[in-house]
Amino acid sequence: MLRLMLLRHAKAEGESSEGDHARRLTPRGMQDVAHLGDYLAGETLLPDLILASSAARTAMTMTGLLAMWPEDVAVRLSATLYNAGFSSWLSEIHRQRNGVKTLMLIGHNPGIAELALGLIGSGDRYGLARLRQKFPPCALAVLDFACESWADVALGEGRLERYLTPGPHEGVS
Repeated sequence: MLRLMLLRHAKAEGESSEGDHARRLTPRGMQDVAHLGDYLAGETLLPDLILASSAARTAMTMTGLLAMWPEDVAVRLSATLYNAGFSSWLSEIHRQRNGVKTLMLIGHNPGIAELALGLIGSGDRYGLARLRQKFPPCALAVLDFACESWADVALGEGRLERYLTPGPHEGVS
């Protein structure tokens, strides 16, 4: 079994004088990341590898999570994943080596939400209904695949294990 964790970066400032790529997280975004990181550590729901867009807001989201976790996680930032679409993310998934059992992708909408919706075929139907409505900043979709190779991850084959959004109603804050 393989596990894929799809995370949209946390809440970022509306604009930056240095451009969109340089937009940083807001204090609320940093707080949401800390709560999510703590929740994931408590659930022992940690990735083997994080792949993230090179944008400041995704890098800050990743750094905030890592600060909350007791163990080291391999990381890779990629400029090609900045505002990547569905097919770019799927190609990146297919390129992963088989030693990675749990992969986290940190990116931007609409690409991350489209990827989640395209891969989910079963699982938490209430979570899926919420995901279809909105994939807000710092939302996380956890998908399981009944395969042993990332190259075999296919559309509609993922099982939505859980869908988390920031806020007290999720038990994440």
